[in-house]
Amino acid sequence: MGLGDKEISRRMFVVGSVGAASALTAAWGVSPWLPAMFRRRGTYTFPMRTELWKGVDVRYSVCRQCRSDCGIEARVFNGVLIKLDGNPYHPNTTEPHLEYATPVDESLRVTVPHSLCARGQAGRQTVYDRYRVFFPLKRKGPRGSGQWQTISWEQLIREVTEGGYLFRHVPGEENRYVEGFKDL
Repeated sequence: MGLGDKEISRRMFVVGSVGAASALTAAWGVSPWLPAMFRRRGTYTFPMRTELWKGVDVRYSVCRQCRSDCGIEARVFNGVLIKLDGNPYHPNTTEPHLEYATPVDESLRVTVPHSLCARGQAGRQTVYDRYRVFFPLKRKGPRGSGQWQTISWEQLIREVTEGGYLFRHVPGEENRYVEGFKDL
């Protein structure tokens, strides 16, 4: 008994249509990369990678979104971070990584896959987070009150290293001594 012998229900037609449309969409979306997916590792090339980023500065650094310290390739346009990728020179993001003597222009035409995890990709949002703290804050009220004052970096370093009665101005904590690093 074949498919032609059986009456097709409306449900089977909808399920089959959605499945066929999904398969065609997926095949169309990956078609430029299909030949590269079946090549040996280390031969994948990014289509038009150098043409895509004309006028964009490439800066190399390390991702601090977790403790892995993966290398990042930051793309900056007019002082604004627009994209983060894995650094092709860094061993955490590329296997095998590029030689350090490879010029940057040549690294943009790299044929080795390098990647950055989703947390690393979110580093751009961390940089431009409106709640990001740019200056040291010191508590100026009781714990949990949410009252803070901005202090200088010099004051922060002095208070952390020397310690002392840092919360004299807070009611109930006038006699609390905080150890600094010098006491350790």
